Amino acid sequence: GLVVEESKQQRGGQLISLIHGVSSSHGDPFVGTFAERLLAYVTRPFYDMLRRWIYDGELIDPYHEFFVTEPDPSAKPDIDPRRVATSVWDHKYQLDHAMVPSIISAEFAKKIFLIGKSLNFIRHNCGDSDWVIEYSKSASKELHYGDTAGLEASIDEAYKSTMSRLIHLMSEKYNLFVHLKAIKRYLLLSQGDFIALLMESLAPNLDRPANSQYHHTLTSQLEHAIRHSNAQYDDAEVLSRLDARMIEFSSGDTGWECFTLEYKISPPCDVVITQWASTQYLKVFNLLWRIKRVEFSLSSTWRRCMTGSRGV
Repeated sequence: GLVVEESKQQRGGQLISLIHGVSSSHGDPFVGTFAERLLAYVTRPFYDMLRRWIYDGELIDPYHEFFVTEPDPSAKPDIDPRRVATSVWDHKYQLDHAMVPSIISAEFAKKIFLIGKSLNFIRHNCGDSDWVIEYSKSASKELHYGDTAGLEASIDEAYKSTMSRLIHLMSEKYNLFVHLKAIKRYLLLSQGDFIALLMESLAPNLDRPANSQYHHTLTSQLEHAIRHSNAQYDDAEVLSRLDARMIEFSSGDTGWECFTLEYKISPPCDVVITQWASTQYLKVFNLLWRIKRVEFSLSSTWRRCMTGSRGV
């Protein structure tokens, strides 16, 4: 009677946790055995949803009983703008810890959540639904209560397969690591000859006020620096993502204070290098650029002094 009364306020994973608690801790063996048998029936819908989630990346939960939820798109959650990505990765699905049944550990709940979310991302954001379909056909198996070792093995296998495919797509098809290396070379100034030539070419322009800088002039000097440095040997697709522009400026600023390089990121790589992160790279470049300018000015002054000394 107590279980029936308490279950009126529970659903899905909460109900499973309630019955599981009775089966594992009740002093009456008859009650414990009955609760254990009851779990075999009560958990069937849960395991069906779990199977569809970890093998198809689909959330089939019409009565909101699963611990993965899909927020109402019309709602306006309080989201930290630093974490916003332009895809489903961060905000399409959420993990509801209160709905995780006690038969699933918190660690495995997170792994399950990541598996389904990754499959959904592979299908819809990476355009690889064929792989998801084939993976589901070959790997999908029935899940049921009582086989803890089998369940953990299935989840581990699904996790390895899904993560392996996701990493392959992001690295091979969408060149994520190529883009990260390009950001290091051009925005973090490790491509030394290119940066030196760009600074030398732009110096006359950047001495003028920031509000007098023209985008076509900046891009022309950028192309010049690329053509006459080792950057010319970089992948054309990488170079096409480079752009030169001004960040926000105040009255009295010169071009030096506001010039920046931008590396444009397209989906699905923007779930890793988000819009917020790209903005921070603009600011980091601008800071490093101004520090480099001090070195450039000192070097130019030294060269003029040495030239003057030789002429005396």
